[in-house]
Amino acid sequence: MAASGTIQEAIRTGYRLQIAWEVTSQSVANNTSSVTAKVQLVSTGSSYTINSTASKSGSLTINGTKYNFTFTAALSGNQTKTIFTKPVTISHNADGTKTCSFSATAGINVTLSGTYYGNVTASGSGTFNTIARASSIASVTSSVSVNGTNECTVNITRAASSFTHTVVFSFGSYSKTTTGVGTSTGYAIPTSWLNAIPSATSGTAKVTVTTYSGSTKIGSAVSKNFTLTVPSTVVPSISSVAVEDTTTNQATFGNMVQNKSKAKFTITAAGNLGSTITAYKTVFESKTYTGATPTTSTITKSGTASAAVTVTDSRGRTATFTKTWTVVAYATPKIVKFTAARCLADGTENYDGTFVKAAFNFSIASVNSKNKNTYVIEYKPQSGTTWTALTNGTGYAVNTSIISADGPFDVDTSYDLRLSITDSFTTIRGLTEIPTAFTLLDFNASGRGVAFGKVSEKTEGVEFALPVSFGHGETSSSPIYLQSGQDLNAILEPGYYAIPNAAVSGTLVNKPWTSTATGGLYVMVEGDGMGKVQIAHRLSKDDGEIYERSYYQNAWGNWYRVHNGRGKVLWSGGYYMTATHTIALSEKVSQQPNGIVLVFSRYSGGAAQDYHWNEFFVSKEWVRRHPGTGHSFMMTNDGLFSLMATKYLYIHDDKIGGNDVNGQSGTGTSGITYNNAGFVLRYVIGV
Repeated sequence: MAASGTIQEAIRTGYRLQIAWEVTSQSVANNTSSVTAKVQLVSTGSSYTINSTASKSGSLTINGTKYNFTFTAALSGNQTKTIFTKPVTISHNADGTKTCSFSATAGINVTLSGTYYGNVTASGSGTFNTIARASSIASVTSSVSVNGTNECTVNITRAASSFTHTVVFSFGSYSKTTTGVGTSTGYAIPTSWLNAIPSATSGTAKVTVTTYSGSTKIGSAVSKNFTLTVPSTVVPSISSVAVEDTTTNQATFGNMVQNKSKAKFTITAAGNLGSTITAYKTVFESKTYTGATPTTSTITKSGTASAAVTVTDSRGRTATFTKTWTVVAYATPKIVKFTAARCLADGTENYDGTFVKAAFNFSIASVNSKNKNTYVIEYKPQSGTTWTALTNGTGYAVNTSIISADGPFDVDTSYDLRLSITDSFTTIRGLTEIPTAFTLLDFNASGRGVAFGKVSEKTEGVEFALPVSFGHGETSSSPIYLQSGQDLNAILEPGYYAIPNAAVSGTLVNKPWTSTATGGLYVMVEGDGMGKVQIAHRLSKDDGEIYERSYYQNAWGNWYRVHNGRGKVLWSGGYYMTATHTIALSEKVSQQPNGIVLVFSRYSGGAAQDYHWNEFFVSKEWVRRHPGTGHSFMMTNDGLFSLMATKYLYIHDDKIGGNDVNGQSGTGTSGITYNNAGFVLRYVIGV
């Protein structure tokens, strides 16, 4: 770059044509240079002269524009003769640079040292000094967490110290303009700007810098983007959670009532800085409810009730609120004891007494001492239908006995006694019997009835008031005990049979279970009398089992398990169930009473988790009809469908196989986003 220059062209020894150019001034505002160009004939020695007085013609072309002129070629020794001078204004490029072309042609038309020279041309270019143009952005704060005080700072590199700038920070419909800026400025982004991103936690903002020289705009504006982020403190708010009883219990008893009331919530919540509430979740007594006004199931616990309320806004941010209130304890009235016996007037028990002594113990929940609490004891002959009150009263906890005021209880008649306890919600009754007076054996006057241990009241039939014991398994209280090595196939006689101990159990043939557990066998006649049914029960306090089979046309059918207690785990683990996974069941599906239950749980953090359970029942009849075919199971992690998954399994009678889709994730052709690897198979339970 230069402010002047010379372009030379030799004519012959001692002579040359040249263009001398000079930038006399530059306009920053106009992005132009004022240039003066001179066309000159030059003699380089005292002997190099030209004698010519004739008028000649020539031209000078500057930056593509041609200018014609006339001159005389007369030239003295060592002379530099200007034959044409032209001042022009040249515009620079937008970036302030400029290379200008020059070309001069002079028709000297002279003979020098015997050689004729006509038109002589000199051409070249000159690069002018660059004119300072628009400033550039050196740096800008890359990310700003918008809290009202954090600034975005822009640093500017300017070409001239006199330049000033207009800086505009913009985001959506929001903007801030600052004028007269030198090399740096900052702006604390207002939190109100976050209203521009109601559904996102960050957005792209822009800073634009326009350069001025005085009031003249220089070049084009430049800009850079930066990021605005929503601080983690910007969350939705829950202003209130109201809870009310959907029943009249709270108005009646002063509080909600356990096992009777349902709670209805009214949640008042709002988004923050443009966001809106998109989801409500209320967790109460391990159940999840959605919506702003959910109603719970019947409350099962008492004391301080607590509900966890969570709202989610359009940015995915959450707020929580814990609502507590009091639930008063309530349980159904309970009769602990109710007995009665014949007695004498002083209360001494006597089989032949005509008075009754009744002992009773019951409890009624007080419910803030506002619950009803009445009781009544009534009696009637067993053959009658009308009840007569014997005594009544009130109390929340009563444990006492009474003696009838007179002796209306005839020794030849049996009576029913009824205790009724009533609260605000229900009436509970207990029954007991007053038998006739005791007699070892009594014949009815009809001659067709007999009673043992009591007075005969039935005109036809046998009555027992004494314990009965039979010796051939006729009743469950007098079973036949099986012996070692017995074959259950040979037991066809109806009755009750018992397996007395493990030693005997281990030797029995055709028993439905393989362990040495004890139990019972019940044989009954069915159909036309030729059919039999055996029902076998394996004794266990925790998981007893019941089996049955039928006998017809001189043969027993297969044992079928019709009940397996609390269910039997046929497999446990934690598999995605891809194509490489096949699990073997400890018992066949066909051996279960009804089928199997598949239990899945959430898989997160590299391990199976004990939450977000999903259970599915598969009928054994379906497996029998379609063994080894594919089954689809759709599951989610909560009621909001924030995670969806599908498992595709091939279910056989003795095993279950997987498919590679069970470990995949993505978005289906339906537009549903799924993560099948988010769940694993945990249990297969026979039911």
